Amino acid sequence: MARIITLIICCGFAAMFLYVGAMQFWQQRRNLAHAEPVDVLIVHSAVKVSKTSDTDQRVGFSNSTTSYLPEVRFKYAVAGAEYTSERLYPSIIERGYGSESEAAEVLAPFPLQAKVRAHVNTAHPDQAFLIAERSNGPVVFLILGMLLPPLGWFVGKYV
Repeated sequence: MARIITLIICCGFAAMFLYVGAMQFWQQRRNLAHAEPVDVLIVHSAVKVSKTSDTDQRVGFSNSTTSYLPEVRFKYAVAGAEYTSERLYPSIIERGYGSESEAAEVLAPFPLQAKVRAHVNTAHPDQAFLIAERSNGPVVFLILGMLLPPLGWFVGKYV
């Protein structure tokens, strides 16, 4: 019975990963294929620090992780309508960095109040992005979605 429950839980997560991965893969592909330049104004540019910690008091184990996320927000207009976007890349899957300097390096071309060129698919004007670069994030989500059901079946055997 534990195997079935574990498999159901893993299949649920797998379905979510597959859905997000597929949607972001096609959205990224579409946005890059139909990207047109647009002038934007940077209204926020900062590095966000994200800390997580895991502690197991039973064995005295403590582990903490710090990642740095480049945050940007910019305003622009398409066909007379004004929009705001927070996307660095054409996918919503964010990239974290191991050091503050790496994240700051990504933001260097986009200082606060700068007028820069971004990219937008005019069919989806609310999805403008600053860096026209394909991300591997959607593919990672697809791979995780495919690996979770067999993993759930295997792990359920030992639960």
